[in-house]
Amino acid sequence: MRYRREDANGDYTFGQGDSTWLINSPEAVAQAVKTRFELWYGQWFLDTAEGTPWLQSVLGKQRPETYNLA
Repeated sequence: MRYRREDANGDYTFGQGDSTWLINSPEAVAQAVKTRFELWYGQWFLDTAEGTPWLQSVLGKQRPETYNLA
């Protein structure tokens, strides 16, 4: 797994040699999960089918059967 490192502001880092990348580390996995959860469904202009469907499935209106499971 190889991910470009983010700085404190969430921007990708460039021009720092090998320290620009997270390679096969727990930090790479954490960044992959974090960025996936932060990308809302339809938000990315290059592929509007990408992202987590927060409004459509997670936070959206649920059927009564779903409430009964709780």
